[in-house]
Amino acid sequence: MAKQLISQQVGTDCKECIFFKDPKDCKLGKISKYEKSGAQFEERDGQFLVNRVCLFRRTKEWQEDRSVEECVEITKKEVRVGGSIVIYASDIKDLDKCLAKLSKIKHVENFKIIIAHHSQLMVRKVFDYFQDQDHFEEVFGVRVNETEVHTGKIHFLDEALKRSKNGFIISLDSSKDFDEHILDKINHYVYNEMEKLLYVPPTEEVNGSVVMAVIYKFLKGNKF
Repeated sequence: MAKQLISQQVGTDCKECIFFKDPKDCKLGKISKYEKSGAQFEERDGQFLVNRVCLFRRTKEWQEDRSVEECVEITKKEVRVGGSIVIYASDIKDLDKCLAKLSKIKHVENFKIIIAHHSQLMVRKVFDYFQDQDHFEEVFGVRVNETEVHTGKIHFLDEALKRSKNGFIISLDSSKDFDEHILDKINHYVYNEMEKLLYVPPTEEVNGSVVMAVIYKFLKGNKF
């Protein structure tokens, strides 16, 4: 029964990958990591299947005339944590302090920065700040609409959802501190240890929560 289930699931054929060595491991060490994290494997019809979508899989067509060693280094650089960081802001000074710290952390360049600003902040004031700040080349703003039923800190992600991109959505409260290693920890857990990460609860209110964008969008945010 387990084998039947594996062959019907979305997964990866490791034998099509240029990094495949044998069923015990690949040149990136991902097969052993998958096994440790509880993934299932199946050898079937000349394939070696794992019931995970492996973002490290590369084919001969992709390799072209590059050596496998070159491909290893390129692939490691290509597969990194990314997505959107949504910051709830009700004060410009707090927001500036938050962005200043955020701009210095590892992997932040792979994230879209979205500011969900409370309606108590004038749109013009927020827009002017976006133009003046030098922490990020580009930031996006979403004004939280207080006239809707779903409003306030708990639901501010719903407004930002309209501008977020695929990957992970990380929410921060600009008035609170956050773990400067948060992105590196996610990257290590998901792309080094090959573990599944669907959701991490916030440390306080909305601050520090992590969710896969595809799940949040599928559930239509907090309005289900």
